[in-house]
Amino acid sequence: MTFPPFNAIALYVPAGHRDSEAEQLYLKTVTDTLATVIERKHNELRLHQLAHNDQLTGLPTRLLRCVRKSDTIARMGGDEFTVILSNVSKEEQAAQIAEKIIATLSEPFELGEHSRRIGCSIGIALYPADGEDITDLLKNGDIAMYRAKETRNSYRYFSHL
Repeated sequence: MTFPPFNAIALYVPAGHRDSEAEQLYLKTVTDTLATVIERKHNELRLHQLAHNDQLTGLPTRLLRCVRKSDTIARMGGDEFTVILSNVSKEEQAAQIAEKIIATLSEPFELGEHSRRIGCSIGIALYPADGEDITDLLKNGDIAMYRAKETRNSYRYFSHL
């Protein structure tokens, strides 16, 4: 959202009206005040955008609220993110976080003047069953994600089958 670099107000005045210096000063004060209010609102919207959305994709970063402080979120490229969960002792813990991410991303968000929704598909690969190094875990998580895309807004565990 950008605003023009000038201030303007359209007024109706009767034909033949001669404005005074006081009227001009008053109108200048009004336009300056409105410009300040508009600029402040623009800055508030920009700060909100920066605080709640990824700077590159514009996608909401409410994703951070879905994981624990000990977990890591990284963009792998485009619209793909990786979440590394530390200290997960049960498969159900990964499922709970996946469900929370799906629910959070399903919430509507504002994009300009429009309300939008996005969906996601999540693939889960578990250490050490699905891979003992990062390469295998990422590859198997990716395979599981593509299986999840078949039903959108869902998650799938990696399966060797």
